[in-house]
Amino acid sequence: MDAHWAARRIIGKPTSQEEFHYQLDEYFFLPDPHQLIYTHFPDDQQWQLLERPITLEEFENMPHMKPQFFKYGLEFVSHRTAVIYGRGEMNVRLRYPAHKLAVAFNFTVQFENGDEEHNGTKLNRYGMQESVGGIASFRLRLPVKGSYILYIYAKEDTPENKDNVYAQVCEYKIVQEEVSATQPNPFPPCAYLNWGPGTSFYRYGLATYQQTAQILTRDGKAELQIRIPKQMQFMAKLKQNDRSDADLEGYVIHRIVGNTVYFNITAPSRGEFGLEIYANDPATEGSTLYHVAQYLVECNEDVKTVPLPKLPAGYLGAQPKFNDYGLNTLSHHIPVIHLETNTVEIQFSVAQEMRVTANLIEVSSDREMPEFVFTQTKDPSMVSFVVNVPSVGFYKLQLYAIPVNDPSQQLPGVYNYLINCQKKTKEVYPFPKQYAQWKEGCYMWEPLVVHKDIGKPTVNFHVKIPKAEAVAVVTDQEWTHLQSPSPGIWQGEVNLAPYYGKGVKFTVNANFGGDKTSYATLLEYAI
Repeated sequence: MDAHWAARRIIGKPTSQEEFHYQLDEYFFLPDPHQLIYTHFPDDQQWQLLERPITLEEFENMPHMKPQFFKYGLEFVSHRTAVIYGRGEMNVRLRYPAHKLAVAFNFTVQFENGDEEHNGTKLNRYGMQESVGGIASFRLRLPVKGSYILYIYAKEDTPENKDNVYAQVCEYKIVQEEVSATQPNPFPPCAYLNWGPGTSFYRYGLATYQQTAQILTRDGKAELQIRIPKQMQFMAKLKQNDRSDADLEGYVIHRIVGNTVYFNITAPSRGEFGLEIYANDPATEGSTLYHVAQYLVECNEDVKTVPLPKLPAGYLGAQPKFNDYGLNTLSHHIPVIHLETNTVEIQFSVAQEMRVTANLIEVSSDREMPEFVFTQTKDPSMVSFVVNVPSVGFYKLQLYAIPVNDPSQQLPGVYNYLINCQKKTKEVYPFPKQYAQWKEGCYMWEPLVVHKDIGKPTVNFHVKIPKAEAVAVVTDQEWTHLQSPSPGIWQGEVNLAPYYGKGVKFTVNANFGGDKTSYATLLEYAI
C-alpha cells in the first residue's frame, strides 16, 4: 500500500513547479505485486512478494510505468526496457483492450535537459500517434542525435469521463544514436498529434474502410471514403510544412453521394501532406464544424500539377438543394474535371421533371459565357449539359435547377464544377440561346451549332419537344414547319444558304395548343 501516491498525482510531465491533482486512487490499496514492482523497489527483497524476485538492475531497466498503465489494461508490444537506442525512425507500440474500453492516447517529447524545441519547432511535431485494432503506435523521427524523454498519456475516451484529463501511463528515455543522411522533417502541421479517426468521428457514427492513418497516392491522386448515417456537412483541407493553407486550397475536394462522402486529394508535388477533416450535423449544430479525423497523405512520385484557382469553401460539388431535389451525377462524379480536349458532356439523373440552366465563367477574367453551354433533356430521368470551352484555362460551370411544378422564377444553384481545359483540340462556336420552355424536357440531335465556317446550305433539324403540337423554324420572317414522325419528335430541312455571313438570326418555335397562331420561342441561333 502507498498512501502518498494514492492521494494525489501529477498532471502532465514533471516540471519545476509540479501541478498536483488531489484525487483518491484506490489502485495503491493492495495492488498486484506483479504490477507494483514496476514503480516500487523494496529494500527488502521478500517484500517484492514475487515468486522470482528481480534485481535492482532489472528494475532500473524496466520502462517507467504509472498505475494508469494497468488501469487501462495496457501491455508493451515493442519496447520493454526503459532506454531505447534509436537509429533512424522508430515506432513504440502499446496494446490496449479496444474491445472492452475506449482509450485515447497522447504524448510529449523533449530533450533530456528539458528543452521542447529544435530550431524553433516543437519536438512533438516529430512524432505522430495512431490507434488501430487495439495497438497504439507512437511513430518518431527525431531530428538530431542526442537523448530524449518520451512521455505517453492515456484517458478513458467516453462521454462519462467528465474530467477529460490525460494521465501519464509510461515514459521512455530515447538515445538517438543516428539520424538519416538528410535531417528528418517534422510531420505536417495538423491540429492534433493523434492521426486517423478522432473521438467525434465515432460520436457522429461515421465509418471508413481506410484502416490506417497513412494514405498513399497513385499518380499523385488518392481518394478517401467515409460512410455517413445521415445528411452532414463536411470541410477538408491540406496542410504541409512548406506551403500555406491558401496555397493548398483546391487540392482536396469532397462530394456526398448517397450515404458516402468522398474526399479526392491531388498532391501538388512529392512529399507529405496532412489531411484534416471537419464535420457537423447541420440540423442541430448550425455552421460550426468539428475536427473528426486527420490523415497523412504521402506522395512518393514526381507529379506535375497546375495550381488550382482559389475558390470559396464549399463552392465545388453538390449544393444543399442537389440532394433535396433527388439529383445525382451520372458522368462526372468529381467536381474538378481535367480535359485533354475542349468539349465535354456532363449528365445528371433526375427523380422528377426539372427546369435547369447553366452558366460558364472564365476564371482568369471572371467573364460569363453561358452561350458555350447547351442544356437539354434526352429522357425524363436524365439532364445533359454540353460544354464547349473556347480556349485553354480554368472555367467554373455553375448548374441551376428547380422542379417544374415549383412556381418560383429563381433557380437555386445545385452543383458547381471546375473545368481545367489543358488542350484546345478544335474550334468551337456558341450554342443557340435557350429560352425557358426549352429547358423543360427538350433535346436536340442536330444542329447544336450553326456557323458560316462549318455551315451547310441545307441544315437538317432533328429535335424532341414534348407536348408540342407544331414546330417551325423561322428565318428572316420565313417559316419552315417541321414534321413529326413520332410523338414529340420533329424533323425537317431548312435552307440557310442565303443567310450565311449576314448576321441573321433564326429561331426554333413551338405551339403547345390553344391558339394555333401562338408560338413560343425555344432556341435562337445567330448565323
